[in-house]
Amino acid sequence: MTDSMTWKASTSVSAETVRQYGELSGDDNAIHTDSAAAAAAGLAAPVAHGILTVGIALAHAQRWLAEIGAHMTGYDTRFTSPVFVGSEPTGIEIVGRL
Repeated sequence: MTDSMTWKASTSVSAETVRQYGELSGDDNAIHTDSAAAAAAGLAAPVAHGILTVGIALAHAQRWLAEIGAHMTGYDTRFTSPVFVGSEPTGIEIVGRL
């Protein structure tokens, strides 16, 4: 694989984005918005929804693919760590490969 077939992106996720996603998706699990619920589940802080983070990554992938004249036919995802959210936006580094 060559470097030209790898892309990287940086973005951030805020507690407000997670709250809005939960409201729109109907996923009202408190581990996404409430520190006490997250702690009770053994988490250090509330976590972003996995599918929200996938959607963010796929949006970046689609932009990159459009730039090189390609399109997506499928994808695989591997979650390497939770995306914790707090009072400040949380940075996310995304790496994609063809």
